[in-house]
Amino acid sequence: MFAAAPVLFSLYYFSIYPEDLLCLKDGVYSSCSRDYICSSPTPIQYVIDYNSGGENQHNWIQQYDLLCASKFQISAIGSSFFLGNFAGSFVLPRLGDIYGRKPLFQFGLVLQTITYLGLLKASRIEVLYCLLVLGGISKTGTSDVGYIYAVEVMPKRHRNLSGLLIFVVFAVIKVNVCLYFWLS
Repeated sequence: MFAAAPVLFSLYYFSIYPEDLLCLKDGVYSSCSRDYICSSPTPIQYVIDYNSGGENQHNWIQQYDLLCASKFQISAIGSSFFLGNFAGSFVLPRLGDIYGRKPLFQFGLVLQTITYLGLLKASRIEVLYCLLVLGGISKTGTSDVGYIYAVEVMPKRHRNLSGLLIFVVFAVIKVNVCLYFWLS
């Protein structure tokens, strides 16, 4: 149920542009800006200065070479996940009412596993978008349908506490994700 949380809570960090860039000029790397690199008519060789202390993450901006991508392409990363979550929210909860929550929860887990394995192997941004849509759908099956399933299988006297603890765990995961990116 909590497996989607690190990716969901990290979408912002996965799409942050690096702050400190070094461009190769006359055989020497010197500080330059993203605008300088992207507006050049010829390709410029650059590296990210990870030792500068700025917001320079190893993320999808570098992995998919999105430094000069449009804002639409970057915003589509988070939007793809939430599009899948939105679409899944219309279908999966109702199917859970009809066919039972356990099969839908299991479907979400399988879809989530496929999505995460795909994210590890994806090499094109279009594939990333598709995988994030599937990840959003799987999030509905694992987190939303899974939450209801988990609370329903609890004895009545433990339902309130178990529901509360599920949300506490989500909060702890979110804090840990933020600390990870802040301290790394």
